[in-house]
Amino acid sequence: MIDWLALDRQLQRAVHQWRSGCSQLDVESSDATTTESSTKVMAAAPNPIGPDLVGERRRAQLTDLDDPLATIFLPWLEALAAERVSWPDRVALAREWRQRHRLPQLEALVSCRDLRRTLLTHPKPNGRQQAALAFASRATAVSDRSIAALEQRLERDVLLAPSCQHLTVADLPAETAERLARELLACTDDAATELSARSWFEGLASTLATDADRGWPARLTVRWLQEIFASSGLTEGLMLRLAPLPPARGAMSFARALGQLGVAMLDAGRDRGLFLALHQHLMGTRRHQRRALFASLAAQPSFARKVLGLGHERARNHHRALTRAMLRSLRIDALRVLACAALRQGKQYAQEHFELLAATVLGPAAPRCLLGTIPRLRPADGASLVGELLAIGQQQQLVERFDEDWFLNPGAVTTLRHLDTQPREAQRAAPDQTVEELRRCLTLLTRRLGHSLC
Repeated sequence: MIDWLALDRQLQRAVHQWRSGCSQLDVESSDATTTESSTKVMAAAPNPIGPDLVGERRRAQLTDLDDPLATIFLPWLEALAAERVSWPDRVALAREWRQRHRLPQLEALVSCRDLRRTLLTHPKPNGRQQAALAFASRATAVSDRSIAALEQRLERDVLLAPSCQHLTVADLPAETAERLARELLACTDDAATELSARSWFEGLASTLATDADRGWPARLTVRWLQEIFASSGLTEGLMLRLAPLPPARGAMSFARALGQLGVAMLDAGRDRGLFLALHQHLMGTRRHQRRALFASLAAQPSFARKVLGLGHERARNHHRALTRAMLRSLRIDALRVLACAALRQGKQYAQEHFELLAATVLGPAAPRCLLGTIPRLRPADGASLVGELLAIGQQQQLVERFDEDWFLNPGAVTTLRHLDTQPREAQRAAPDQTVEELRRCLTLLTRRLGHSLC
């Protein structure tokens, strides 16, 4: 017999350790200023997933067990087994990002990680261009390692994680995310054409929404996030576990922080007597939908007026600027899905296909070395894209029921917190209904863009 309660505790601990380990690899550490210290950082990154939980014996035991709980826990263990085997690739890739090179044109010792940050955040166009050219000259090694790791992962998933392969979306037909990505790009092409950038790096930099700079606090803190929702009781009584907040580099940093708060609320709102595997699926859309729902608040005129204190005209300009940035980000997320799907047909095909797509999504002359580097490709990119689209419909429902400032309405918060206590099964729709809802959300997105960007 399996002690399901003990297995759930093990699973929660492993998931937390894995997510913390991944965050540690990604964190912008000021200590990693030299190749030597960077190597030390990477050496201190032990595999966060132990073999006892996800070993072949345990997975075989669940596969052979005639119990509904076994079916629910198994995808988690399969996915974590694949993550355990792939951990050395993650560490090696992080080391490649941090590897420092002496670049005469910059007269400095820099890494691709440094260059990526600079091409996104440098305040002057010439500075962004110089970093972008340097990145393009050095990022091939990072791209090659990323592509090789992903190709191995795609092969490995067939054996280790058949229900959690790249781009899988729980409870939806195969290739749903890929079809959705194509449809999303097609239906937003006209709006995106009006926002076309002069270069791929300017297209990327524009996703930070640095032009929406009014009303934000000088520093991005957890306290500021909690103060926003103090009157609605959003976080009251919840033990929130927030990931490290991103540096404040434009309005989209605040949007991402709002998204993180929404996910932390979802996680903390789970009934403690409800197994994690009953609450969420590792390739499900629940967390992604919540993240997108709360991140989208940053673009709302009501948020600009009531939280940031902007007047009517400034709130309108703020809404337009954030809508542009979020549209570009959404199209980049569609690019992630299509880039990974293309890799299933080989590296050369993927590079050629990526170049064509990136020129449309990012901007002219996007180099091949961006494949696997900017944007980075992740197993849950399919579920993330679907969740982002579903959040558009959920937001509309909340506005219709509680008005535009629903995020300050205790009734809306009560509704969301009640939903958070429920098992995943209670909110799951039939696949054909979800597909139909996604089509409706795409239509709604197109309509909103036409109104917001005019």
